[in-house]
Amino acid sequence: MHINLTDEAFDILIEVVRSSRNLKELDISWCERNYEDFIPFYEMLSENRRLSSLNLSCNSLFDYRKTDDG
Repeated sequence: MHINLTDEAFDILIEVVRSSRNLKELDISWCERNYEDFIPFYEMLSENRRLSSLNLSCNSLFDYRKTDDG
C-alpha cells in the first residue's frame, strides 16, 4: 500500500512514536517522504529505546543532491 503522509501527519507520527511506551514495530515504507523530511524522525529515533523493528523501505532516505562532482 502506498500512503503519502502529509507534513502534518508525519509530524504527528513522530510525536506518537516519541511518546509511545508500547510501540515496538513500525512500518512506514512507501510513505513518500524525502531525505529532509526524515531528519526530525532520525533525531527522534536516536532517543527511542523501545522500537525494535522499523521498515523505511521505498522512501528517499538519502540526499541525492550532494555529489562529489558538484
